[in-house]
Amino acid sequence: MSAEFKLTGEHNDTAREAVERRFATHSQEIHTRTDRMFAVLLQLQWIASLLLAGWYTPYTWIGAKSDVHPHVEFAAIVGGLLACVPTALAVWRPGRLSTRIVIGCAQVLFSSLLIHLLGGRIEAHFHIFGSLAFLAAYRDWRVLLPPVLIVAADHYIRGVLWPQSIFGTMIPGEYRWLEHAGWVLFEVVVLWITISQSVREMRQLAENGVELELAAGEVLRSERRFRASFDQAAVGMCHTDPDGRILRVNDRYCEIIGYDPEEAIGMHFQDFTHPEDLDRNLHKIDNLLARKIDKAEYEKRYLRKTGEEVWVKLTVSLCLNDDGEPDHVIAVAQDIHQSRLAAERLRASNEVIRKLSLVADKTRNSVIIANSNGQTEWVNRAFTEMTEYSLRDIVGRKPGELLHGPDTDPDTAKRISERLKLRQTVSEEIVNYSKSGEAYWISLEIDPVFDESGELTHFIATQSDITERRQQEEEILKARDQAELANRTKSQFLANMSHEIRTPLNAILGFTDILLRDDDGRDADRSDHLRTIASSGRHLLTLINDVLDLSKIEAGQLQVERVAFAPHQVVAEVVSALRVRAQEKGIDLDYSWEGGAPDFVQSDPHRLKQLLLNVVGNAIKFTDRGGVKIVAKLHHVGQGGVLKITVLDSGVGIADDKLTQIFDPFVQADSSVTRQFGGTGLGLAISRNITRALGGDLTVASQVGEGSEFTIALDAGDLTGVEMTDNPEAQSRGDVLVGERADADLGNVRVLLVDDGDTNRKLIALLLRRRGAEVVMAENGEIALRRFDENPADVVLMDMQMPVMDGYTASRKLRERGFEGPIIALTAHAMKGDRERCQEAGCSDYLSKPVNSDKLIGMIHSSLMDTAAPAEATETRPRTTKVECSLPLDDPEIREIVVDFVKGLPERLGAMQVAASGGEYDQLRDQAHALKGAGGTAGYEAFTDTASRLEQLAAEKKAEGVDTLIAELNSITERVTASI
Repeated sequence: MSAEFKLTGEHNDTAREAVERRFATHSQEIHTRTDRMFAVLLQLQWIASLLLAGWYTPYTWIGAKSDVHPHVEFAAIVGGLLACVPTALAVWRPGRLSTRIVIGCAQVLFSSLLIHLLGGRIEAHFHIFGSLAFLAAYRDWRVLLPPVLIVAADHYIRGVLWPQSIFGTMIPGEYRWLEHAGWVLFEVVVLWITISQSVREMRQLAENGVELELAAGEVLRSERRFRASFDQAAVGMCHTDPDGRILRVNDRYCEIIGYDPEEAIGMHFQDFTHPEDLDRNLHKIDNLLARKIDKAEYEKRYLRKTGEEVWVKLTVSLCLNDDGEPDHVIAVAQDIHQSRLAAERLRASNEVIRKLSLVADKTRNSVIIANSNGQTEWVNRAFTEMTEYSLRDIVGRKPGELLHGPDTDPDTAKRISERLKLRQTVSEEIVNYSKSGEAYWISLEIDPVFDESGELTHFIATQSDITERRQQEEEILKARDQAELANRTKSQFLANMSHEIRTPLNAILGFTDILLRDDDGRDADRSDHLRTIASSGRHLLTLINDVLDLSKIEAGQLQVERVAFAPHQVVAEVVSALRVRAQEKGIDLDYSWEGGAPDFVQSDPHRLKQLLLNVVGNAIKFTDRGGVKIVAKLHHVGQGGVLKITVLDSGVGIADDKLTQIFDPFVQADSSVTRQFGGTGLGLAISRNITRALGGDLTVASQVGEGSEFTIALDAGDLTGVEMTDNPEAQSRGDVLVGERADADLGNVRVLLVDDGDTNRKLIALLLRRRGAEVVMAENGEIALRRFDENPADVVLMDMQMPVMDGYTASRKLRERGFEGPIIALTAHAMKGDRERCQEAGCSDYLSKPVNSDKLIGMIHSSLMDTAAPAEATETRPRTTKVECSLPLDDPEIREIVVDFVKGLPERLGAMQVAASGGEYDQLRDQAHALKGAGGTAGYEAFTDTASRLEQLAAEKKAEGVDTLIAELNSITERVTASI
């Protein structure tokens, strides 16, 4: 690129690319035209070669004999090839380098052919020079190189083989051909210089063209920018001649004066000047035209086309022509009408504020006056006394910048700021800090002040010190929190006491039931006493369970689940369980389904059963004649539905003024009810809370002396694919009969009992064998698998936490081996999530320790028949300090089991001490867990709490407190040993 072509900045690369494109385009056009010229020229040369071959060649050779005998065929073939191939390329591939090179080679070969046909005449050699000169028309030195090589080779071959063909005669000189080659080389050099100069000129032309394009584009862009800045300026602009007539005007100027552009052009600026301002500032215009000043600035009023007055601020400048004379005037106009009005309003507002400040200075509340940006302009004396900041300290600053501190709530501060931005009233309480750093509470009220046009001018803030009131509120809240803590403590105490009382009750009821089943009836008083114990114990357990449920509800810990189950089976189980009680009172207990029963609903079957036992049990309790009827119906709603179960009785009924009270805890319809029927008044309160936890409600309608109607409405969940059973009563009664056989014979049932606690194994095996079951025992999962392989079982009772191989692993391996029978998990935990973990391991049911014999037998039967729902896990047993055995030690077999457990206690405790001393916390955890389960099973609940705490410490690998707990276990062991 030439030195004259210089561009800098971001346009440089773009310009160079444009030059190259222009140069390439020009070169391509030259190459294409030259290709077509040679296409014609080659055809003409071919025709000439044919004419020479046929007519002129025989007369060209000098001498008696010629060594070369050209003929027409030779000229036709060779000439045809040299003409047709390049011509085809020029037509189909014009402008390409390969085409140019082929044409150049063909052209010099034609020269060789003509030299040959003319017998070496000197005119023929000039054809070479002419051909090379024609090729220079391409302006591409690359086209000359192959032809030059061909010419050199041709002359060399002729000089060696046919020297007479160079001049037509034998001329002495062995290297005569070299002279001709030299001339050719000379011509090539001259042509190369010419081509180079031509290429430079072409490139210079391209550069000049691009420079012109860029310059023209820049001029066009500059013009567009000027037009855009003039037409779209935010201020009014106009050009006038020196006399003041408008030459050009933008849209904003037209908006200010109220005329269209077409109307404004040609008008004199005095035509729309306010009459009172016609002579104002004319001297500034005269000075400007006289070039005494560079620009004139002044304010004046315009009258719009509509007659409306508008204040404008004008900046006027003078533009000169090439002769230095005034050419035109540029005027820039700003609409300041609103700002003038605002200034006037501000002056009026300041006067009002001044008067208000005189009043505010006398008030006891802190007062702040701030401008529309929130910056303080004035504070009263009360503000200074409260904050210790003077007016000089705070003026020009936002109050929050000085008054907020570490304990100031950022959310409250942000809320205040946002409301101020929205020009809204603020009413907040916030912590501020005085200049000395003392925190205090204030009640803050901020009101925006607007002028007559609705523009915001000021904020007025009042502050009241409420520190004392806030301290009183905090004390009240603290007292409330203490009361709530006491209430939670009460609920926790009730829950703990419920556990404490329920645990020994389980043992009492369980072994009373064993004694009743073994009683032969010969001692009537003994049997009666046992039945009384069992009845009272069950009643007490029901009351304790109610208290426990209430404590869970109050603590917000009531757990419910949502699974698919057959509701008609639950209803049938409740009817079966309560039918004996109804028969004892001589009343009927029936149930029915309207419209058929669904084969499943989505809810909590255990909680539904608890609801029905409470409600139906109450109905039986308060009914002495007639009967109790349960009517159930499913109402479909979209993909879901509502399960409604209505319990109707013909009992004593409930007075209207008592209907709203019966669902309150510890409340019954009449104080005489407690004396006549007993109870705590918790059943219905618990039932309503459970119903609502299941997404429903429990309602009642009643008339005194005629009976009551309780309705349980539950969310049935997703019922996609549900089918209705036409006769559910018969099916349900059959299912219940199977589930009621808790005392049936277990003959021919093979049970694999897996538990690492020796006492647990012996006691559970005793219960099962007394029912006729065949029991095989194993101490851990690994042994259980071997025993199962040796003697496959019908049912597996699996302790889940054991050494060597735990119950989770063993259950999975049994399933992997194809065992499809029931696996009932036995665990001492009963925590949330244990049931799901057992089910994931392959267990079909779940029972927590200590084991209830009826529940265990019933669960085995239910599992074998594949009808019963999973058993509800009892809670982990609470701590106790009682050392007496809760089992009947007068039974020789039971006493033998208990004695073996007690004898093994020193060895257990010794192993614990060794594990604790060696830091073997995993081993200590397993030993404590085993003692916890075995102690409860053997009837010594005193071990449960201490062993449980020791297990927790070992699981957390905490050494502190371990020795104390082991010492406590030794003390309990000594008392147990002494008692037995």
